[in-house]
Amino acid sequence: MLTESSGICLAHTYFADDDPQKPGRVFLNKRGGWMPGIEDTFQRIGDAAEKGELWLASVAEIAEFFDSFQYLRFDVDERGNIHPIVEKGGQDLVVRYVE
Repeated sequence: MLTESSGICLAHTYFADDDPQKPGRVFLNKRGGWMPGIEDTFQRIGDAAEKGELWLASVAEIAEFFDSFQYLRFDVDERGNIHPIVEKGGQDLVVRYVE
């Protein structure tokens, strides 16, 4: 499952579009009718965000997150262990090593 990879997914959606050729939209028609099942979809998204399983971020929050990488440095000790260091001004970053 995508949420288990702890990665980032930037998604462009057609939520507000009523074009029948675009799946995943919210509105069924121009009168504002909702697609069948959309309430359940939003409930699942909200529940996952509330449990901390999903980060629903604004563009500003994502920009701030990536901006923090300018404060990230790495140090290597005498044993070859790599240590991340976040300098003053940066927010805490989760560092995960992939072998």
